Amino acid sequence: MYVVSMADKPRDNGRLHPLIEARSYGTGNMNTCCLWAFGTGPNGTCTQGSGQAGGYGYHRPSEAMAQAIRNAGFTLSRDIGGVGEEAMREALLAMAKALKIKKPAIVEAYQ
Repeated sequence: MYVVSMADKPRDNGRLHPLIEARSYGTGNMNTCCLWAFGTGPNGTCTQGSGQAGGYGYHRPSEAMAQAIRNAGFTLSRDIGGVGEEAMREALLAMAKALKIKKPAIVEAYQ
């Protein structure tokens, strides 16, 4: 999942660049999420975090993303760990709002 600003003009041959990027990977028993927030730190620096979740009985991708968000230095008003994809989208939009990203939009790509 990527967060882009629809207020930004496309660069580099008409492509939008992500301001927040969350990549989720999974196997049969483990999920990992890597998260980057570009240009959001002091002096326009990048921050990043990663998280992992294993086991059964809950939504592992959202738990992995919750850990990645915490490890990147963000604090959410509610825990998204283990509760599903909609919570993941809401968390990214909340981060975009906190970072004052204008007209945020989520782009999802699956491979």
